[in-house]
Amino acid sequence: MRVHKDKKTELRRILGLTSALFLMVLLISFLPKQADAATTISVKEINYQNSTITIQLGDSDRAAYFSDTSKKSWEEIPGTISSSNTIVMDISWITATRNVILYLKGSSTSSVISVTIPKQASNFGVTFNKVKGTFTFKNAGNRNIEWRKKGSTVWNLVDPNKISSEMSLMYTNGAALYFRLAPLNGTGISNVGFRPSKEVAISIPKKSAAPLIVINGSKFSIAVKKGMAYRSMNSGGSASEWISISSNSDLLLKNIAPSVLYRVNTATSSAITFQFRTNATSSALESKTTAVTVPIQEGPPNADSYGISLGYTSSSTLSLQVKAASSTLPFEYTVVKEGSELNYQNAVWTTIASSTALTLDNTVAKQGSHIYLRKKSVGTTGNTDYTLASAELDISGNNGVAYPGAPIPTTLTTLITTSGVCNVNRTASYLTFSLYSSTSTTVSSISFIDAYGITRGNVSSKSTVAKNANSTSSTDKYIITTKITSTENIDSVTEELLYAKITLANADVITSTASAGIRLYLYPKTTVHNPTDASYTNNFKRIFQSNDSKDASSFKFVLDLGTVKVIDATEIGKYTQTPTAISSIKYDGYTLTSGTDYSVEYGSYINDDEETVATATVTVNVANFETSPLIDITDTAAPLEIYLNNNEILDKNINIILTNTATLKDIPIAWSITEGSLKETKTSTVTNSDNTTTTVMEEVITYTLELSIFSNSYSVSVSDVTWGETSIFGSAKISGGKAVIYLSNAKINKLSTASTTTNNVVITLSNGYAIRTGCKLTILNAN
Repeated sequence: MRVHKDKKTELRRILGLTSALFLMVLLISFLPKQADAATTISVKEINYQNSTITIQLGDSDRAAYFSDTSKKSWEEIPGTISSSNTIVMDISWITATRNVILYLKGSSTSSVISVTIPKQASNFGVTFNKVKGTFTFKNAGNRNIEWRKKGSTVWNLVDPNKISSEMSLMYTNGAALYFRLAPLNGTGISNVGFRPSKEVAISIPKKSAAPLIVINGSKFSIAVKKGMAYRSMNSGGSASEWISISSNSDLLLKNIAPSVLYRVNTATSSAITFQFRTNATSSALESKTTAVTVPIQEGPPNADSYGISLGYTSSSTLSLQVKAASSTLPFEYTVVKEGSELNYQNAVWTTIASSTALTLDNTVAKQGSHIYLRKKSVGTTGNTDYTLASAELDISGNNGVAYPGAPIPTTLTTLITTSGVCNVNRTASYLTFSLYSSTSTTVSSISFIDAYGITRGNVSSKSTVAKNANSTSSTDKYIITTKITSTENIDSVTEELLYAKITLANADVITSTASAGIRLYLYPKTTVHNPTDASYTNNFKRIFQSNDSKDASSFKFVLDLGTVKVIDATEIGKYTQTPTAISSIKYDGYTLTSGTDYSVEYGSYINDDEETVATATVTVNVANFETSPLIDITDTAAPLEIYLNNNEILDKNINIILTNTATLKDIPIAWSITEGSLKETKTSTVTNSDNTTTTVMEEVITYTLELSIFSNSYSVSVSDVTWGETSIFGSAKISGGKAVIYLSNAKINKLSTASTTTNNVVITLSNGYAIRTGCKLTILNAN
């Protein structure tokens, strides 16, 4: 019974404790709310720059935990709880591609809170318009936008009103930029803020090089290309609006900078500066700019100051000269045809860089055309020494190029001479005439034509020109004096009136007629007309100085005289009363004596044309004059010069050859011998046929001379060899055109001298020919 009672008592005690606990819980549930503030946690800040969440813990919490949506496992948040009961959690590990919910709780508090970390915005976009230099942002909403440079971690806030101008600072060198939506930190679970958006890369290309701009100082233009733009700079530093170029073209200075160009009676302003650039495109920014300054154009050059002249040199040529022109001060000219205007864009200019006169003909500068001259543009665009071509000077005058007419002869001159007389080597034989000309020129060539216009040949000539002091018109401003120096090329055209066709140095041609100009008439010349008799010859060969009767000593020739009497050159067909005759004859500088050296027999005959032909039969006695010291031509044909009283000279028709009989070989020869020193004889033993011996005396030969005879068939011997007119000849052998001379030692030993004597050894042949030079012998005194 006792046990049962104890069990009841224990049951009552348990029920009492249970009731007490229930009442305690009920009491706690009805406590004031302030009691919960110290026992819950909250999110104080979500910092997206630092990728952290700051969590406010309860007063009794000594740790904090987080979990995902499953809340099956909790991980402690590492870190230290601050004195204000906060702890910072790293959220950099949380994916940015989706929203992520985190659950948080403290170690003592019973409450669990959740916070949503938003995903990163990925639809943010940025575009850069290279043409306008503007930025456009897509899907930014009302969020702030930030940018940074590549390689930098510093983000800068975008001011939509300033972004374009700020970015323009980077155009010069270009830049790689990144844009994003700026992060917005959260302040609690109900205001979680925004992550930064994905970064958008934008490349700003650097500006391309400035365009190369060249001022064409000749055409007064600037070449530009499509897509470029230009503007002018004002003196105060301001600039005009940019003007875009729509096609490849030339900007003419007269359109864009007319004030720099020279204008008559109008003052030019200062130089003008232009800026040029290449406009931006969808793929490139606008280029850097080029500045060029257009200088002021100089007026036309002064003709007197620069020595500018234009003169006409013929009916079809002119001379243009600028005496001041040089490589550092060049000029240029262009020709504009009659009726046309000078067009700077089409004109072709020719440089004049020296003071040398230029020659233009009528194929280049036609009659009526205009020749413009100016200073050439020099220097390089952009340099301080750059100049435009000056304004042009019309050097041809208001009426343009006006060539004078070709010279026209107004008088008739007939030149009369005998064929062959006019010779370049005889100035007295020249045929002289004069012409008038409007230009300063000379005769270049002269040809002669016959009455039918057929060219018969040219003559040699020379001419000079001088101003005509008595000029009365433009056609006779100059006198051209011309001398025909040889008619050799037309000497065969005789007894026929010929007309001169004269070509001047300036290419003008003067053609003579029957009424005006220059005519020529040649009388027949004297010719050799030998009969077949052997005693008559044109080429006489003589054995020089031979007295052998078998050697010819004279010869004959016959001349047909060109005219019976000496002509009168004042009129065709007119003669003097003097018969044509030989005045003198020369040979190798020696003048032959009439009557002894030569003789002439005059006669005549009737030819096939029944004309009387005068003749002169000449006999030349060569042996009479060949020893003259003036004659030194041997073994070579030399002409006989025949002078007639009509000024004819025949110096190519009759030749004489004086042939040396022999010549001394191995010259020069020089011997020196002491008087009486030569051995004259010697003895020798001769073995006879019967083997007996005989002693004989022999002459000693020390010196020999060798001759070459001009012909193997010519018979001649050595007469003597002398020294100072004393014979030293021993003996000689002649065979096959060769002669060997042996000098006598005995005779040489007899030569004596008081000291030292040198003489030529003279060799005399049997035909009288003597060799007087080539061998010298010196005799020395024995004492």
